Amino acid sequence: MKQQELKTWFSEPEAAAHLGISVRTLIRLRKAGNGPTAVRIGHQLRYERAALDAWARECAVR
Repeated sequence: MKQQELKTWFSEPEAAAHLGISVRTLIRLRKAGNGPTAVRIGHQLRYERAALDAWARECAVR
């Protein structure tokens, strides 16, 4: 099992990679209120794996 598969919280670059989008796109989505839920921990934003996966499922085209 890869180390990233075990992680629960991701930084912005890690979250973007997990979703297959650029960091810039992730930031734009967050600022527009359309992105996955982020949590501020200190001076950094973190994304929970479950929130990323739930957001991706909601955005899926059927």
